[in-house]
Formats: sequence, structure tokens, C-alpha cells
Amino acid sequence: LVEACGGPPTPGIGFALGVERLLLEMNSQGIKVPDQPPPDIYIGAIGEKAALVCEKLAWQLRMNNIVCIKDIMGRSVKAQMKYADKLGARYSLILGDTEIETNKAKLKDMVSGETKDISLDTLIDRLKKNKG
Repeated sequence: LVEACGGPPTPGIGFALGVERLLLEMNSQGIKVPDQPPPDIYIGAIGEKAALVCEKLAWQLRMNNIVCIKDIMGRSVKAQMKYADKLGARYSLILGDTEIETNKAKLKDMVSGETKDISLDTLIDRLKKNKG
């Protein structure tokens, strides 16, 4: 496979199991698949530059055990907020050029509806504090 993608000939082995088949088998044996917990935060982007920053931010959040979902569809801000609400995210954060330049953003508590300005440098600590 590596060679087929332009790399050097590389030996390897593989394994595959269809997820759907696995879930059907678990269901037939009465094994309940646990529900996925809602994300701690949904981060969205306005523009390509912001999308790159969101990618890095999502990685940093996940490295700190903060469950994070980010926009990958290029949705409008309104659609992103609607999706964050649908997912049951506790917080949402939308980044655009202004937020990147100032290193600050508005963190919205999706439960209370309260919005606060926050430095992106303190975001992880703030979320960890509120999570615990």
C-alpha cells in the first residue's frame, strides 16, 4: 500500500472489521453501546486562517482531556451555533481574524447563554477548572 501511494516497497499486514457488523453483533448479544458524552466545547471558525488555528486549538484541548468538536464543514456562524447546541456542547467558541489578531475570543456558556471575553492563552485552564 505504501508503494501504491508513491513510497518505497514496505511489507505490512492488515485487519478490518466492519463497525456496523460489530455493532449488530453486540446488539444481538444484548451488549449496550454507551452513549457518547456531549463535548465540553465546540470550536468554530470563520475563514481559512481561523480554521487552521482551530485545528491547533482542538489538538491542544484534546491533549488536556477536554472533549472538543470543531467545525469541518465551513458552516455559517449561525449554523455552527445551532450544531453546537444540537451536540449538547457545554461551551462554544467561534474564531475569526479579529480573535486571532487579539488572541481573545467570546466563550459562550451554552446552558446559561452567558458570553464572556477570554484570552486564548487561558482557555484550557478555564475549561479544566469548570470541568472539575
